Amino acid sequence: GDIVLTTRSWKYGYSGLGIQIKRISIRHGNTKTNVRAYISTDKTGNIMLDTDRDAAFKCRLKNDTGVDRNISCILNIKDEGGQVIAKFERSVTAAANSETAFYIDYEQKIYGAYTAELIAYDGGNSSTAACGFTYMRNNASKNDRMGTCVHLGGAERDAAETLRLVSDAGIGWIRTEIHWNKYEAQKGVYELSQYQKLCLDEARKNGVKLLVILGFGNTLYTKTESTIPKTDDDKAAFYNYVYHLSAELERDYGDVVGAYELWNEPNHSSFNNNMEASGADYASLAKTVRDALTAAGAKRPLVGLAMTGVHDESCVKWCEDAYKAGLGKYTDGMSFHPYWAGLSPEAYNMTEKMNMMHSLADTYGGSRKLWTSEHGYPTIMDYISEETQAQRIIRSYLISIADSDFERYFIYQLQDGGNNPYDKEQQWGLIRCWKDIETPYRAKQSYTAVAALN
Repeated sequence: GDIVLTTRSWKYGYSGLGIQIKRISIRHGNTKTNVRAYISTDKTGNIMLDTDRDAAFKCRLKNDTGVDRNISCILNIKDEGGQVIAKFERSVTAAANSETAFYIDYEQKIYGAYTAELIAYDGGNSSTAACGFTYMRNNASKNDRMGTCVHLGGAERDAAETLRLVSDAGIGWIRTEIHWNKYEAQKGVYELSQYQKLCLDEARKNGVKLLVILGFGNTLYTKTESTIPKTDDDKAAFYNYVYHLSAELERDYGDVVGAYELWNEPNHSSFNNNMEASGADYASLAKTVRDALTAAGAKRPLVGLAMTGVHDESCVKWCEDAYKAGLGKYTDGMSFHPYWAGLSPEAYNMTEKMNMMHSLADTYGGSRKLWTSEHGYPTIMDYISEETQAQRIIRSYLISIADSDFERYFIYQLQDGGNNPYDKEQQWGLIRCWKDIETPYRAKQSYTAVAALN
């Protein structure tokens, strides 16, 4: 069959659209590489911490010949520009017809994201292998003002690895949803899944708090999963979901759950079916949720709005209608998602956008406490580099916490959603996807920058 070859460099990401190969000719050569080289680490995502006693590269040599071979190995550490900043040499005997493994300590121990290149010389032939890796600070304590979105809704993501990576970077919170349609999969039966309990247990183990999104629709009651409950019957069903969920969380995970957030981006059609629910409908649902939390004895704050499009007049108008209808009476803070991927936080004027949010509470009543429950930048080829993503996230956070009424900043998101470099929606992560084809969970520069900041 036809093959498409796509190359990828550590500096520039994926190349163009790939090279389509129609036909491959195989012919005998005069030489062959008798020994093949491989390199990795024993760490998830090749992320080594300064508290690790075993910060080292795992090198492997596979000898396909029937005799032992003396191999001269060179390990180069390269920076983002491909310059060698450290070099290690070692001679190894590769046993016949077998694989020989050995470790080379990372003695340089320079903080940052780099490439390790192993070259194995076998006489006149050589084999080269490379891997991206990170060396960073391990955070013993957590930054209580920083969080990240993790989407632990499905068991395809490893809860233990995810929460440990959050903790190692010193991030104090995660934002995740506990869907209504999963918590009440059968009418009147309310229960956390074993996987959800595992996520909560891992959060506790790592000292990380949760901002729990309450939502979304449940087709046992609502038309679609993006239908915001607004009839009396639908709101009564949503009340029961919030009551049972918050009662269980408060009873069993009161030390883990830090706050609740009502819905996600209700002022956008993706989460508000055909924009059927108005701002006033959302305010009414907030009253329902507040009543349910109070009845359940929930002691955590309720954050409202989860607004997108702060620069869009129609989006702002929807949120203003919610506050006019009394949203501020039922919530303990307001949340928003000030995205504009192509602009730096200064060019987008983050401060102005925060002041606009405060003005809603000042004008119509309610708490001025502001949460950025989603914000970040994707890495887009030839547009936003890993370095630019890191710089903009750090500056956005610092600009935000300079506001005296600012509560918490959540980075969207911890992991890339996929491996397609041309799909912006897949590239928002601080680390590569859990199913990355090269190194699952590999850190981007933004991950190490966040860890250094914290």
